[in-house]
Amino acid sequence: MNDVVAWSFVVLLVCAMCSLFYWNVVYPVMLKALQFRLFARRDEVRRNIIELGQESFSHRYVEGFICKGISVVPSIPLFAFAKYSMTHKINKPSEAIEQFNREASDELRDMKHLTLRDCILIMMINSPITFFCVAVLVFFLWVGGKLAKFYQRTENFVGDLPDLRMPQPDSRTPQMV
Repeated sequence: MNDVVAWSFVVLLVCAMCSLFYWNVVYPVMLKALQFRLFARRDEVRRNIIELGQESFSHRYVEGFICKGISVVPSIPLFAFAKYSMTHKINKPSEAIEQFNREASDELRDMKHLTLRDCILIMMINSPITFFCVAVLVFFLWVGGKLAKFYQRTENFVGDLPDLRMPQPDSRTPQMV
């Protein structure tokens, strides 16, 4: 009996140390790396707008999508996305997504696809236990050829998130010249 208690205590200590290491070292490093990748992608979209000299709907859509990935997605656990996927069985994309798919260049579509992937990764690192369960699910979706539907639901989920952009200064606020 004492051996069982001793081993249980050792297992508990190892789990506690692994948890502390994950949340204090691995998680912050991975989150910052993914956020900086999203920042670089957003800057690339903005640079593209400047080079073209005009801003299109597709550019605004991708920039807003990336901004949601930077500001909102890090606070969302994977379980919230799974719950959204189960309760929102709508397979029809929103009007904005359809317009983006019609008007966007291949480069912007690739940026959105990479942003979706990064958003999924951010949600996964927010919930390490759920991550392992979803990893098995994603594998089976990939084998079954249903991974595109998973991406579509992620796109709908991130698209439905509130936009948390910085408020625009009003005319009463002194402007720096």
